[in-house]
Amino acid sequence: MKDSLLSDVMGIRCRGMLNYKKSFITSSDNRILQGIDPRTHVMLRECYPERFDTVDDVQIIMLSELPATEVIMKERNFSYADDVAPGPKKEPFAVVHAYGEGKCVYFGGNIGKEYGVYGHPELKNAFACAVKLCAEPPIRTNAPSCVELAFYRKAGDHILHFMNYAIGQLKSTNRAGGYAAEQALPVHDINISMAWDKKPPVHVRLEDGTDIPYALEGGWLSFTVPKLEVHLLVIIG
Repeated sequence: MKDSLLSDVMGIRCRGMLNYKKSFITSSDNRILQGIDPRTHVMLRECYPERFDTVDDVQIIMLSELPATEVIMKERNFSYADDVAPGPKKEPFAVVHAYGEGKCVYFGGNIGKEYGVYGHPELKNAFACAVKLCAEPPIRTNAPSCVELAFYRKAGDHILHFMNYAIGQLKSTNRAGGYAAEQALPVHDINISMAWDKKPPVHVRLEDGTDIPYALEGGWLSFTVPKLEVHLLVIIG
């Protein structure tokens, strides 16, 4: 992406990338994103974050704390202590910029990949807060973070797929590649509200054919999933 486009849309001007894949991020004083406690330093292990300056009226919402010693090939090395501790220098990592009638959130690194590999919940929360900051999410829920929800359409139906990762019992086995879940903790009374600008659905039902009562009010379709064991489909047709 060219600097001119980044400057106009995102409100930043790139200066290159950190030449060391490990760094740390934390929230700034402007806590628009509530995903990271300001006392927490989340390590990005394989990110190589971008280094950039801000322009215009950009709001800095996250900071990157560089390692105590930044590695420069053939010039400077690091010790073990440097490798695991943040240094005193801070730079912008995530910003919010108004563009037209909307807002843009720019992250200087792939926090989605970092969350997928290392599972820091702060990164998941930060990304979710960024989405909510820019637009109204089409689906609202009170489900805990152990529940993942996917939405797709098939043959005219709207389908919600729930997965429950709350593990109640583990069995250790090397042949399975590590710990295997033997039992999941059920989640009860998951409330769902979906943006709905269509006519009322004919049914909202579970995959076993059980109908779920629903309400349609103010452009939102609302219903409650009574119980989620491991995975579940809700079909709206």
